Amino acid sequence: MGGEGYSESSIFPESIDSPLLEKSLPPMDYPLLQAHAHNDYQHTRPLFDALAHGFNSIEVDVHLINNELYVYHDSPMILDKNKTLKNLYLEPLRLLVEKNNGQVYPKSNAPLLLMVDIKTEALATYNALKKQLTPYADFISSCENGKLTNNAVRVFLSGNRPVEEMAKETFRLMDLDGRIEDLGKGYPPDLMPVISESFINVFGIGLPGSPISDSQWDLFKRLSRLVHSEGKKMRLWASPEKEAVWEKLLENGADFINTDELERLRLFFSNCHVGLSPLCAVNVSDR
Repeated sequence: MGGEGYSESSIFPESIDSPLLEKSLPPMDYPLLQAHAHNDYQHTRPLFDALAHGFNSIEVDVHLINNELYVYHDSPMILDKNKTLKNLYLEPLRLLVEKNNGQVYPKSNAPLLLMVDIKTEALATYNALKKQLTPYADFISSCENGKLTNNAVRVFLSGNRPVEEMAKETFRLMDLDGRIEDLGKGYPPDLMPVISESFINVFGIGLPGSPISDSQWDLFKRLSRLVHSEGKKMRLWASPEKEAVWEKLLENGADFINTDELERLRLFFSNCHVGLSPLCAVNVSDR
């Protein structure tokens, strides 16, 4: 990606402790809009590692414990008071948005997608999230009476989702991560912008190393077209961490590539396969 890009020092405010990555990253003009950081909080530097690699979609699991939102995959035996959604994500994002003139990435106004995967009871956790997001409403996308106002960060909920309760609300600071069974139910894309599903649920369990057949890819392509016909985007989780699979997913309609391997996917988008083809979305005019 040519041209003058940003350096890591330009994306991280001085007030945040963010030492340089061991491996320097080549300059990038814009974020990788199709790159999704799965279980981002498990990386060495939650949020910052994903942003340094250009990821524009970031996933964080939360548990509601003692009226606080903690960032863990499983319910913790011992609580680390620092591992909260506020400390690891909301406050750093606030500082970044302030530094970068109202956006997360210095050269892109595309909203950063923050997927919050609820691991505890849906409605109680959602209500706690509403309270916690309200002080940050100036940089979080909102929807009022079906009208979406994009801002620096767009939050959407996965895991235990209070779907019906959210569908009735006239004002929201959060949207929903949908499932295949949500298709055809009339949920608008302002409420449910993404449909996500397990790779295995779509392709089945094959023998280790066995190729995916053309008929399986055709099935996925038809599913992607159905998702797109509702104005939504398609994401599979737990897909094989293989460049050949990532390329086929994009060719057949996936809008996000889900990965735990940040550097590998960054290189895939930047250098190896799709480069600057239409498959690699780097458009800055998404807002």
